[in-house]
Amino acid sequence: MISVWKDLRYLPTAVLVRMQRLADGILVPPGYAVLLTKIESGFPYMKADEWRSWCLIYSLVVLKDALPEDDYKNWTLFVKACQKLTSPSVTYSEIDSAHQLLGEFGKECETLYGESSITPNMHLHMHLRESMLNFDLVYAFWLYSFERYNGKLKNIKTNRRNGLEVTFMRVFLEKAFIGSFLRAYSTNLSSPLIEFLEGVAQVKSNSDSSSPLNLDAGHPPALPFSLAMFQQAATNPWYNVTGSEALPPTTLPIKLQPLTMMKDDHYQWLFEFYVKAYQSTSVSFCVVGRIPIDENVFVNNRIQKVKKILLLGQEYCSGEKKKRGSFVRVLFLERTNDDVSEFPGQIEYLFTHTIKISGVKRVSTFTFIKWFPAYHSSSHQPLADQGLQLWDKGFMEEDASCIVPVHRLHSCFALTTHKMQSGMQKHLVIPLPRKVVT
Repeated sequence: MISVWKDLRYLPTAVLVRMQRLADGILVPPGYAVLLTKIESGFPYMKADEWRSWCLIYSLVVLKDALPEDDYKNWTLFVKACQKLTSPSVTYSEIDSAHQLLGEFGKECETLYGESSITPNMHLHMHLRESMLNFDLVYAFWLYSFERYNGKLKNIKTNRRNGLEVTFMRVFLEKAFIGSFLRAYSTNLSSPLIEFLEGVAQVKSNSDSSSPLNLDAGHPPALPFSLAMFQQAATNPWYNVTGSEALPPTTLPIKLQPLTMMKDDHYQWLFEFYVKAYQSTSVSFCVVGRIPIDENVFVNNRIQKVKKILLLGQEYCSGEKKKRGSFVRVLFLERTNDDVSEFPGQIEYLFTHTIKISGVKRVSTFTFIKWFPAYHSSSHQPLADQGLQLWDKGFMEEDASCIVPVHRLHSCFALTTHKMQSGMQKHLVIPLPRKVVT
């Protein structure tokens, strides 16, 4: 489509420069390519990851004032189809919906640009549904993995003396067989070494699965991880989460930051969270400054902050350390009804917290999120047809809802600023698919 729009002189150099300026103002989450100069340069040598970022993140924002209205509306059909087809998981109904969107996009392209605009690739759009039904998600049968491996080959450091083939295979074998090595020799290795190798290999050893990780280091116990439970926690706001449920083995970094004291108000909200999360049990809690009575659980005010976590393929970062990966969406129930809504916010910091219930340590992993204020025009979103959301600038007043178990993080989003006709500026949220990589 870029070449078609160039031929129609929709994208002269001045427009491309303006588009690049808009693109530079978009905060893109980790895992998505950043287009630093590609747009103003005319999209040269674009790779698959860059086209994905262009389609899902940049194009809806930067093309708004560059294309005629009909052309832009037609392009949004293609973007909506890509949002469904490139998701880590997709339903049959979403495949059918994407197929319909691609069909409408192709027909309108023929109307707008003529039959010559229908390229072989656009013809293949109408066979994607059949291919996905036969061979699973597009990631299962496309060839971009070879392109990615070319990049990995290029980045492997060699000593410039031995052949690349030997060096590459040595690195590949080290990565591929650390898991087997752990299973075979874990009884002869020390716990710190096992933890280190597990972090390198991004695997969890099956041996001695009942032994916990180092609780003093802030790591949660090695409980069995349940993908079904994890999905429920993030997608079902009715599901009660305490924060101590098992996380994927590679969620936390090997080394956490030293213990630190929480702010007084943050600590009070953490205490309120525990009381609410365990209200269906017989557990009762006691705050700092009071003497625990009987079986009361003492909630201390010391936490270990975490710079970043990795949840099944998606990286989330502390806003104190890395702003780019700190924007998240969480599902909540509306206060006036039982409707489920997505609320965007920014992670201020990530942390682990330990309590002891019936003599057993429970390490919970939380995030402190500052929420965006709702768009002033009630629930109406003027850019909803484009797949975009407007939210007021700044943050809502902090309260107990800012304490969120990391299990409930639904997905990330890209963020930029939108200027209204009145001159007021709003947060422009570009939602992105939830990653689930096992």
